[in-house]
Amino acid sequence: MSVLSGLVAARLTAPALVIALSPVPIVVSLLLLVHNERPYTSSVAYLLGRMVSLATLTFAFMRVPRLFDVLLEPAPRWADWATVAGGAIVVALGARLWWLRRGAAGPAGWEGSVGAITPVAAAGIGLFPMLANPKVLAASAAVGAEVAPFSGAGAVAAVAYYAILANSTVAAPILAYVVVGPRIDARLERLRHWIQRRHREIMAVTLVIVGIAVVLYGLA
Repeated sequence: MSVLSGLVAARLTAPALVIALSPVPIVVSLLLLVHNERPYTSSVAYLLGRMVSLATLTFAFMRVPRLFDVLLEPAPRWADWATVAGGAIVVALGARLWWLRRGAAGPAGWEGSVGAITPVAAAGIGLFPMLANPKVLAASAAVGAEVAPFSGAGAVAAVAYYAILANSTVAAPILAYVVVGPRIDARLERLRHWIQRRHREIMAVTLVIVGIAVVLYGLA
């Protein structure tokens, strides 16, 4: 298969949104833009590190032969119901997180040292933590399973779509900074504080939306 269809793109969207709507990477991007000595270079390096990490993980999961020999076989009848159950669990987790949303965490202790982070270090911050993040691993494994039948340009397009969408919320403030410049610092700082105050609500809504999408996929 070499063509990225609308249906495949739709199936890649949910895992990408799980990553895109994670508050912490957005906050890191905003911190680099507002408080770093080299805001543009460091934030772009951080974004590139995340892009490389996601692409590497997805291509790696595509190349796990035994796993995908099983995944590419016709799915058993119970698989759809297992998908529905998994989606329902994700919805329940989102509802629980919303219920417990009051105790929002305060600012991280490392925020004061953001100014000294070099572009190389920023790239490492974008690259390495994602390789050990269970949420990122699960999302990339799901995408790898979906993209496994593709080859050549189709596989590259699918992985690029996933990586770009998953990092769109990190890239957006960087693009705004490129267009507007330091004049936008105050707005970015207010956005960072809002995200930190509302990060549990954001994650709760994300889990509910993704869970509903998984349930509908299982019922389709």
